[in-house]
Amino acid sequence: MSTSASSERSASSARSTTSGRWASLRAGWEDFSAPFRARAGRLYRRGLKADLWDVPVMLLVTTLGLAIFGCIMVLSASSVTMISQGQSPFSQVSSQIMFLVVGVLAMAGITRIPVGVYHKKFVVYAMLIAALVMQLAVVVVGVEVNGNRNWLKLPGVGQIQPSEFSKLAIIMWLAWVYSRHGDISRSIWRTLFPSIYGVGALVLLIMLGGDMGTAMVYGFIFVGMMWLAGASRSSLLKIGGAFAVLALVGVLSSANRVARIFGIWGSCTNANCDQANSGEVALATGGFLGVGLGQSRQKYNYLAEAHNDYIFAIIGEELGLLGTLAVLLLYVGLVYCAVRIMLRTTDPLVRLATGGIMIWLTSQAIINMGMVSRILPVIGVPLPFVSYGGSSLLSSLFAAGLLLAFARQTPLRG
Repeated sequence: MSTSASSERSASSARSTTSGRWASLRAGWEDFSAPFRARAGRLYRRGLKADLWDVPVMLLVTTLGLAIFGCIMVLSASSVTMISQGQSPFSQVSSQIMFLVVGVLAMAGITRIPVGVYHKKFVVYAMLIAALVMQLAVVVVGVEVNGNRNWLKLPGVGQIQPSEFSKLAIIMWLAWVYSRHGDISRSIWRTLFPSIYGVGALVLLIMLGGDMGTAMVYGFIFVGMMWLAGASRSSLLKIGGAFAVLALVGVLSSANRVARIFGIWGSCTNANCDQANSGEVALATGGFLGVGLGQSRQKYNYLAEAHNDYIFAIIGEELGLLGTLAVLLLYVGLVYCAVRIMLRTTDPLVRLATGGIMIWLTSQAIINMGMVSRILPVIGVPLPFVSYGGSSLLSSLFAAGLLLAFARQTPLRG
């Protein structure tokens, strides 16, 4: 009896000691974070009152800065490959500049469209139906590139990737659905089913083409916009868990995807690791200042897709850590502008659409950078505004034009 009582007292003492340590850690963390939380609260209250006169200027500087910088890096990353194929070193960058000009003109036109247009049911449903029709056409008569059927060849236009343009369409449709229901924390199922029909159909069509990276971006957009609309934590955990299970099924259904997952830890052979290793070598070689613009060694046919998915590795090699941090700073500028619009507007649709665009661009950038730095497996997701590709560049510029329209036209808090 005495031995049992002694052991119980020892266990109770250990539990009290552990709880005391956790309490002291929590108290220490609260004391440490109190100044930061107070500062964040002041910034939040200031954001509710500050005018948006500087946001359009900053949006133009960041988007055009990223797009122009992307053209420079596309020239640097693709010139050697083009010469080795017997083509002009400027063939790909000239195409990228053409798409940039078209995108800037379209962006200027989008800023003139009244924001009230996007409140009309006909407009958002037309955008959703157009996205579904284009993606269905990809499944039926699409073009396969690098093992994925996600391209559509149009006469006189060339190849386009409809899933890139559909991101903006699904964001506007979800913003319209959620804004009509108000706070969805009490009616999550009433908004979940209509919203998941559109997203689920589009993601299913994308997965039929084998493009799981783009499908993951759609999943982030869907869950993130539900959080912005006010979904409860338990609902988000259930929805996020369901998406995680579907993603796991998608990974296990392909031996190539499984190999890419294990490739994060170097457990792969032959070509499965070549691209990841070359990207890692490029970043390591760059150091702090880089080897110099145009002086990359990995672009000499060592690094596949150097001008596209792995252009961030070329940036790190040629411009070093300083260049990659500059790119990160420009994306932070985009997030800052989006948050300013969300805090200041009184229009729920504008707030949700702005948040959806922010989630789209930032999640895609994080996935791309994590892939290049070997934190994430190799996923074919381009770096917004920077990677080569007309569909990616045009859709990103369309989104920037919509943010400019919101900053210029949205009603502000009093």
